[in-house]
Amino acid sequence: MNHERNRRSGDPSDWRSWRLPFEEFLALVGAGFDEALKGHSFEKVSGRRWVRGAKQPIREIIDLQKINDLYVNPKWGFSFDYVPLVDGIEIKWHRTNRKANFDLTLDPVDMEDIRVWAIYNIPDPEMVKMAGKASALRAVSMAMSLFNRVQSVADLPALFEERLRQRNMRFGFFNYVQHPLAYAFTLAKLQNGIAAKEWLQKTFTTKLDEVIKQKLAELLEDTLLSKNIPNKSLLCLKP
Repeated sequence: MNHERNRRSGDPSDWRSWRLPFEEFLALVGAGFDEALKGHSFEKVSGRRWVRGAKQPIREIIDLQKINDLYVNPKWGFSFDYVPLVDGIEIKWHRTNRKANFDLTLDPVDMEDIRVWAIYNIPDPEMVKMAGKASALRAVSMAMSLFNRVQSVADLPALFEERLRQRNMRFGFFNYVQHPLAYAFTLAKLQNGIAAKEWLQKTFTTKLDEVIKQKLAELLEDTLLSKNIPNKSLLCLKP
């Protein structure tokens, strides 16, 4: 009751002690992204993620990254059907919009202060809605500018190299464990075997099970030998 009274009065002294229920907050922010993405053929796969699969085997993602229930910030990037995903002691594929996974991530808060991009959960629905709309217009414009540069797998190495050399305030290229693996398989898809194997070795600097390493090496070889990766939906690597 007091919360509702404070919401109506707009008493800022109470804003730090409570916030909107996260689902309500997310729906208000998401509405701005729904509107900004109209006409771009994205599928809304969750309350905070939109995916477009018009350029398969490349899928484009726009996502609202949740930080507790306090705020979200937009990020965007690509999911590749031909890149495996290591999940514990399993290797999986992510070849549908709903299973799309960030293989190449562009998070603006890596380059700019989080306060530039954060949409805060405050107890004023109208202000949240306005902030979501403004963020969506900016984020979608930047994301679409990037997405429009990619029409095929051949366009991707340039983006990987740009991300590798990007100056960061926060996370760099190798902080995203999928980046070197995705680059290796992208190079293999383009039949650049030497570079692909070099990048796969960079993936192996992390603590991966030896069985996982062997399976990834085999899949990379499969990619080099054929333009199509074997149709395996799941590889269970449990002993």
